[in-house]
Amino acid sequence: MLPRAEAMGPVLRLRRRICGIVNVFGRDAWYRAIVNAGSLRISARKVENLTEALDQLVALTALKQRVAAVSQESVNFEEHVKDSLREVLGEYDMSAVDIGLEFQIPLHMRCWFGTKGVRMERFTPAYTSIDEALSVWKRLNQFQYHLTWSRRGLRKDRHLAEWMWALHHEWPQFRSVYLDILAEAGQNRDLSATRLASAEVATEPYRQAYIELWNRKALRAEEHRQRRLVAAALGRGAPEAASAAAAAPGTAAWNSRAMAAEERRQRVGGAEDRRRLRRERRAMCAAEASQCRATRAERRREGGDRRAMLAEDRRSQRWRRSSEELEGRVVGQIRRLSDLWHRASSRPTASPPRAGTGGRAGRGRG
Repeated sequence: MLPRAEAMGPVLRLRRRICGIVNVFGRDAWYRAIVNAGSLRISARKVENLTEALDQLVALTALKQRVAAVSQESVNFEEHVKDSLREVLGEYDMSAVDIGLEFQIPLHMRCWFGTKGVRMERFTPAYTSIDEALSVWKRLNQFQYHLTWSRRGLRKDRHLAEWMWALHHEWPQFRSVYLDILAEAGQNRDLSATRLASAEVATEPYRQAYIELWNRKALRAEEHRQRRLVAAALGRGAPEAASAAAAAPGTAAWNSRAMAAEERRQRVGGAEDRRRLRRERRAMCAAEASQCRATRAERRREGGDRRAMLAEDRRSQRWRRSSEELEGRVVGQIRRLSDLWHRASSRPTASPPRAGTGGRAGRGRG
């Protein structure tokens, strides 16, 4: 248990960031505990006491671990979240109203728009009711491509078929549902639609590059299929029929030779296009590598935050032990002084000598 802020001083500031604690230092310092439980973001209200924020973070982390025990694709996921929330708040003697609990749904629009070009919205409006938050979560995660984006990552060229289908089928429906949610939260639907449209326009080159890549792959697959069909047709016929088919326009052999000539012309004339595509692929790979490096750096920062939190806990424990030892020594010293005072006060005092007897006699003898 960390020491209270009153014992640690009037103002307590973090030397390093702690994972799950958002801190801002302006005129007043405040802290806020935030965790992400899958597709659900849970946060507490802002507080000025770091110890209180850490206590809330411990409770929210326990809630996150219990929510993660059940898959989001499970039928009982919503009931499991509600039960976990009641159990954790009861165990830590907290209430959602006292700690200002809020729920948000993360938005992964980058799985359609890409990672560059525009700043995308990341979360829905905040809800204080878990029922409303789970209702919005259910409406947004009915789209399979949005729900399972983390399994594929943000790279599109490895799952082009899924991305193309989701771009033309899921994205328009997702856009409509999201605008309905913003309108229900009190935001202007027209302004939200304009903002999304500007994001679509800004990321149009990114999508067009992947659409062109998908078209090239589709054409290449179609050409391979046609070649296999021509080879199978020639293999089933007799040599005379094959030679006649080779001489007659419109037959399989003639079509095959025409396709081969067209492919040669395309290869000769498309060298520059292929070089451009290779440059684009290298650029996309470089962007993905940069994102991977950023992810690794974030993980390293999280590890540093955890180590800083453990070090802070150890320092607080050492401080508490030293304060207890000092208090014990001071109390023991006070007790010893009190015992000495009691013993000194309980001793009988010696009677003073009588005048003219002991003192004078002594002086006369001397």
